[in-house]
Amino acid sequence: MTLLFAFVKIEIRPEPSEEERAAILAALAEEAEKPAPAPWEPEALESP
Repeated sequence: MTLLFAFVKIEIRPEPSEEERAAILAALAEEAEKPAPAPWEPEALESP
């Protein structure tokens, strides 16, 4: 199985003010600092 990832250019319309832009960038930076979530573990199979 092959997984492909594409990068998307984010465009916000109308253009945000400088204060809004700073808040958006701060929120994105904060999100990037969070550790990656633990890998999803499949549910244990129950024996019949």
